[in-house]
Amino acid sequence: MAMVLVLALLVLVAAGVALGAAALQPESGLARRMGFVVVPADKVGVVRRRVGGNPSDPRFKRVVPGDARGVQARCLTPGTRYWLKPGVYSVELAPRTDVPPGMIGLVTALDGVPRPSGRLLGRRVECDNFQDGDAFLLGGGEQGRQLATLPGDASYYINPALFTVVVVPRTHVPDGTVGLVIAKVGRLRPPDQPFGRHVECDNFQDGDAFLLGGGEQGRQLAVLGGGASYDIHPDLFEVLTTENLRPGRKDGMTPDHLRDINIPVGYVGVVVTLHGIEPPPDDDVIGPVVPGHSNYRLPWAFLSGLGWRGVQQQPLRQGGVYALNPWFVRVVLMPTRLLTLEWKRKTPGEADNYDAELEQLVISIQGFLLNVNITQTLQIPASAAPRLVSQFGSAVTAHGLGGLVNDPRPVQRFVERVLGGTVENYLTEVAASSTVEEYLTQQDTIRAELAARVRQNLSEWGITVSDTLMGLAVAQDPELDRIRQRVIAEQQQRLTLEEEVKNAEIRARIRRIEIAVEREERGLAVAELERLAELLGPEVASVQALVAEIKDMRVPEVISGDAAVLGGFMPWQRLQEVIATVRQHHRPQGTPLEAAPTKEALEAGHGHGDGDGEPDGATAAEVDGDLSPDPPAPRG
Repeated sequence: MAMVLVLALLVLVAAGVALGAAALQPESGLARRMGFVVVPADKVGVVRRRVGGNPSDPRFKRVVPGDARGVQARCLTPGTRYWLKPGVYSVELAPRTDVPPGMIGLVTALDGVPRPSGRLLGRRVECDNFQDGDAFLLGGGEQGRQLATLPGDASYYINPALFTVVVVPRTHVPDGTVGLVIAKVGRLRPPDQPFGRHVECDNFQDGDAFLLGGGEQGRQLAVLGGGASYDIHPDLFEVLTTENLRPGRKDGMTPDHLRDINIPVGYVGVVVTLHGIEPPPDDDVIGPVVPGHSNYRLPWAFLSGLGWRGVQQQPLRQGGVYALNPWFVRVVLMPTRLLTLEWKRKTPGEADNYDAELEQLVISIQGFLLNVNITQTLQIPASAAPRLVSQFGSAVTAHGLGGLVNDPRPVQRFVERVLGGTVENYLTEVAASSTVEEYLTQQDTIRAELAARVRQNLSEWGITVSDTLMGLAVAQDPELDRIRQRVIAEQQQRLTLEEEVKNAEIRARIRRIEIAVEREERGLAVAELERLAELLGPEVASVQALVAEIKDMRVPEVISGDAAVLGGFMPWQRLQEVIATVRQHHRPQGTPLEAAPTKEALEAGHGHGDGDGEPDGATAAEVDGDLSPDPPAPRG
């Protein structure tokens, strides 16, 4: 008994030693013969059972689940010491599956249940990324190519007897572009629908969700955003990017169609949807605003909101960048900045200008040809741009593709037909109803009427009109230049006379103001005299007024002598007016007005009174004394 234990111990020790060797040479040595297996880190072990019962499930021909005879679905992985009964099992080492960064692994099942007719890819089965063969087979895994893929930058311990893996690049969409998706599998879409129905499937990376959600074959509404890579199964979806588009495609698709829509400052993007509900049969139909589609980034939301096909009222604003599906929308750039349009001869390099169709204006007046120079500035608001695109069209490709369209023709046609027609019709009317002289002399009136006509007609289109400028007409006949010179000379003379009339009117106005001021001042003086007369009496008031007049006169400050001497220094006419004014306002009712004393009477020492040559109640000496300075006061 002791001998048996010793032998068993020796066997175990030898097995442990052999196990270390089996890690290097698992196919040989004592460890292999004793059934011990250790799998290296970069390998997997494929197990075959040589003896035993037949597989219980006849569906599996190459690989069997469980512990039946044949190649088993399970595999041995590194990090575990396995013991398999010697003579019953054999183990074959195979490389593990490595998927480098930037790549994905496409899996094909070599065994499993048959796929249903019409299904190109096997459905997803939870099997730890194909590392659990038993779970795959027992879970109903199907033969052939699989929907699920293996993400990159990872290693997988997959049974190569059950699965093969092909490594392909991830789908990369360059920055600033979009990727368009075409489903190769799925339901058949209705014949009247250009797109497959939208299904949430993690940007087409979950093929199983796409199919289970009722995804349909053909073009898809959703796009892949730029600057990212996607784990998309190439057998399930075809993705068009700027990197894989080849020239000369039958559908007309070019890399420019896949670029993001960038609306510059000073422009607005008018959106034309290529699909939607049929609009009413009217000429001027603009699609109403549909909420919830994030500026047309979610086409399925637009369609589910019953959006119309055609020009849309909601534009794309300036400064925005939009990742849009060119199969669904076309965006027409329309300027919203201030435009300056000129009627002149155009060069070939100006063919794309918005005023390219405005040629030199020539009118005929009384047989004379005149070149008319006109400049118009206007602005197209964002709200008016959709109607211009609807009425005057945009570029349409033969393949019906969208994308960004920088086409000046809608504005050119509007400028030619509406603005140009308005200006030409007005000038034709003026030329038919005017003489040469009238046209040359009424330029300001003609320009104002033309500006009003342009503003009225363009306001019906919602266009904002700024300045309408009209330069001097250029004559094609020298005779007209002579007429123009004569008219200009007459205009200049007329202007000179008008200025002289204005100056004379100003001088007359100033004189009237001066007269009014004098009258007002005279009235104030009269009112003051009346008040004084009421207080002191008319005679005293007369004397005080006389003294005030003398005070303001330029006469000697001191006058000695009698009234005759005083009369030699005073302006008698003014004195007579003062005395007459006072007497006029203060004479008793019914008393005749006495004449003011004359200069001769004053010089002779006589004034109005009782006829004795002296004023009433005073002598000449008293008058003289009143006019003389006060005598000095006595001293002491």
